[in-house]
Amino acid sequence: MKTYRIYTEDINRDKIVKIISNWFNGFTLFEGTGYWKGVSERALVIEIIADDEDEKDIAAMAGEIQSVNTQESVLVSKTEVSFI
Repeated sequence: MKTYRIYTEDINRDKIVKIISNWFNGFTLFEGTGYWKGVSERALVIEIIADDEDEKDIAAMAGEIQSVNTQESVLVSKTEVSFI
């Protein structure tokens, strides 16, 4: 299992939630302030716990979010997780 985090600008939130919901049943959103090229912006961090084989779906979903927000890029990070 992995934790995937997608970092994007906090615009079009309703559309982003719909995109994520089409791919995954559960997720968490965090609000923050991000900086891109020295300029601050409202940021949205999407966190999803998923199986290793979901990585292609995460990438496709991130591409949809990048498109709907008309961004140059979005950041996707992943971290190994385990249940104890």
